[in-house]
Amino acid sequence: MERYIHGGALTKTRHFSTFRSGVLTGVAIPALVSGLYYCSLKETHADIQGWDALLYIYGIFFIPVVFSMLVGLNLLVWVRSRVKYTTIFGFDIQDHIDYRDYFEIPSLLFATLCLAFWLSFSRIGSTVVSPIIWPIVWLSLTAVILLNPLPLQYRSSRYWLLRSSGKLFTSFTHRVKFTDFWLADQFCSLIFTLSNLYTFVCIYVEGFEGDWNHTCASRSNAWPVAFLLAALPLLIRLAQSIKRYADSGMDTHLVNAGEICNGYRQLSLLFSVATSR
Repeated sequence: MERYIHGGALTKTRHFSTFRSGVLTGVAIPALVSGLYYCSLKETHADIQGWDALLYIYGIFFIPVVFSMLVGLNLLVWVRSRVKYTTIFGFDIQDHIDYRDYFEIPSLLFATLCLAFWLSFSRIGSTVVSPIIWPIVWLSLTAVILLNPLPLQYRSSRYWLLRSSGKLFTSFTHRVKFTDFWLADQFCSLIFTLSNLYTFVCIYVEGFEGDWNHTCASRSNAWPVAFLLAALPLLIRLAQSIKRYADSGMDTHLVNAGEICNGYRQLSLLFSVATSR
C-alpha cells in the first residue's frame, strides 16, 4: 500500500487494493460466463450425474458472496455521500479498512468461486478430480481466508466480523447497538443460503444420484431443520427488538417486532406450501 504526504500528514493510498480487486473481478466474470455456457450444454448434463444439484449448491454459495460485494458498494455510496459510517458502527478510526480495502476479500472469494464453478462444469480434469469436489475446495479456501490467524488480509476486520456475528446469539443479554441489528438484518437477507445449508450437507452425504429434491430439500422429512435455519435470523431480530423495547420503552421497537413476526408468518407459509407438494 503506497503512502504519500498530503498537507503535512502521512496518508495511505489504495491504488494496489483497487488494482487487485479489479483484476480478480476481471478474472471472475469470464469464468462465470463460460461456466454458465458449459452448464447449459446437454453433454454436461449427461456427463455430470446430479448436475442440477451441483448447480443448486453453487447458487447457495453465490448469494452471500455477491451480497458481500454489494455491501462494498454500500460503503462506496456512504463515503461519496459523506456518511460517517465509522462513527455509526463504532469502528476504530485508526484501524478500520477503507471500502477499497474491503473489496479485496469479497472479490477474491468471488473470483475463486467463479473459477470453481467453471472447473466443475467445463469438466477440465474431471477424470482426476470429480466436478463435485470443487465446491468443497472453495468452501475450505473460504474458511482458511476468514479464520487465518496470520496478520494478513485485514485480520482485525475479519475477526471483527466473526465476533460480531457470534455476538448476535447473545442479543438478549446485552445492550443492542446499531451494528448488532444491522448485521442481523443482513443475515435476514441470506435466508435462502441459511435454509439450504442442510441441503448442501445432505446432498454430499446421500449422494448426487436420485431425486435430491425429495431426499434433501424442503420437501424432505428433514424440512424442520431447514425451517429452523431460515427462521434463526428472524428470531435474533425479534429478540433484539424486545430487548431494545425493554431498555428504552419506545413503542417503535414493538412495531419492529410485529414486522418480524409477519416475516416469520410468511416463512411458515412458504415452507407449508413447499412441503405439501
